[in-house]
Amino acid sequence: ASRGVGGGQASIRAGLEIAAQMLEMQASYGTREVLLVYGSLSSVDNGDIFETLARLQAGQVKVSCVGLAAELFVANRICKETGGSYKVATHVSELRDMILAHTTPAPVLEEKEVRADGISYPKTKLAAGMWVGFPKRKQAPLNGWECPRCHSLVPDVPADCPVCCLKLLSSSHLARSYHHLFPVPVFSSVQVVEDAGQRCRACGQGLSHGACAHECRRCKAPFCGEC
Repeated sequence: ASRGVGGGQASIRAGLEIAAQMLEMQASYGTREVLLVYGSLSSVDNGDIFETLARLQAGQVKVSCVGLAAELFVANRICKETGGSYKVATHVSELRDMILAHTTPAPVLEEKEVRADGISYPKTKLAAGMWVGFPKRKQAPLNGWECPRCHSLVPDVPADCPVCCLKLLSSSHLARSYHHLFPVPVFSSVQVVEDAGQRCRACGQGLSHGACAHECRRCKAPFCGEC
């Protein structure tokens, strides 16, 4: 999100359209929820907001709203018809409690079909020519990530392979997603010694002289800041 100061008229439809577009890519067996924190007394939309409501209902997106001012009819209706809740905070402490109440994941409905999605760890590859996902312009050989299934190249991870739809991510991305469940032990910060030839134990990248590395207190192996 931008840290700059926003301007212009508030629009519920614009925000919900962006949220609906992002949530359409989520797996169908998961929950799709939007929390709208709204302080305006009106909504200036450049289209039919009830078309957006129909799109949210078709995508099974639940919209909830925490109001900072008086109750807004259109926001209340969207919340009711998508199965969400609408509450107005009258104090700062109430606002905090109302927002934190939405951090608990909703129970998954039993009728939803659960399926397993395959993931893979691609390797970096330097290749010339036109590759799927890269801008269409002539340039030097591109450094990307090679899909292990179809061997197409993508510019960055995490991403879905545009050819075979395999989910591609690096081991560091997977590790970071589980840090809140399994905290990583505290590492020691060390300076890389010149001509030591040290490499990160996780990704194998060389550690440059003078850089700050992280050493495992158990096995004394060095790791780069990314890993």
